[in-house]
Amino acid sequence: MLDIDLKTEEWAKTFYKEINLDDISIKPSYKDLVWETFSEMGILNKYMTGDSVESLPRNSESENLNGPKFSDAFHFLNNQMIVSPGLYLAYILNEYMDKNLDKKLLTGYLSRALRSFASFMREPDLAYKLKTCLKKDCDNVTVNMDPKQDIKGHVDILVSYKSRIFNIWSYQATRRGLPNTIDRLSGNRGEICDGINILCPLKTEDAQNLVKKKNSILKKRKQIKNWENELLSSPTPSREIKLRELLEKNNKILIEMKEQLNSLYNDLSEEVIIKNNWFLHAENYVNSVKNMMDKYLQEESQYIEYDELKRIIQGPEVFVKNINIFSK
Repeated sequence: MLDIDLKTEEWAKTFYKEINLDDISIKPSYKDLVWETFSEMGILNKYMTGDSVESLPRNSESENLNGPKFSDAFHFLNNQMIVSPGLYLAYILNEYMDKNLDKKLLTGYLSRALRSFASFMREPDLAYKLKTCLKKDCDNVTVNMDPKQDIKGHVDILVSYKSRIFNIWSYQATRRGLPNTIDRLSGNRGEICDGINILCPLKTEDAQNLVKKKNSILKKRKQIKNWENELLSSPTPSREIKLRELLEKNNKILIEMKEQLNSLYNDLSEEVIIKNNWFLHAENYVNSVKNMMDKYLQEESQYIEYDELKRIIQGPEVFVKNINIFSK
């Protein structure tokens, strides 16, 4: 099982153009196409860090194209212990071309694939860290990430721990991700697996907000520095007054921005770490999952019945389907 957290260090030192295509036995006739497509995507000369998935080309036809499955590509490479963002894209390209799909849509399709990569890597990151954590108390822990079990029963990670089986749901706690998870939990996409199910959401949207706040602070500092330099260059009296007003106002704004960032970081650091601009599971998050599992094994009463869970998550739908009144 790969240590994804550690792998990001290796990726961060490797340009997309430096991947070894022979690792995945790509057809020789497709190799030049890999570099051409990476260039069109704007990633050829970029390191394989989390920010490489930003500002990628979009194509509406590519977004709706039914091509090679991204999850299959990721799981295959992960099982072979050779996964990386670049090899993942090259593998999909190989499959795409073998299916004789429209070459004009390839760049958009691979851009869509790369945007999905970040979500795929969080599942094995949690699995590896959880297994490492659980092994401290149980020598025969097993962890399975079979894509078939995900399709059949929505189980992302199957954990055997202290002779009990736990079904782990790994997903993003985002405005887009949560409705999908709620729909799956409702049973609208197939039966839920029997047994002990643990929901493990990750607040990637909050992490993205944190990164944006950091970047805003850097921009604000640069803006303030420019005004300070201008102030030292003997401006006109009227401009000097204006500059001092701007500095006073924006230094206060900068302090507020830092306070907001620190508050968000203190809340988020318990759950998410930002490693080479990838959002991964923090140690405290993994420990919290283990503590929940241990507590269940000790008491076997600290859980909610599935029927009650369905009643809760289907409640809003039931409410808005009927004539109701509320006030604000």
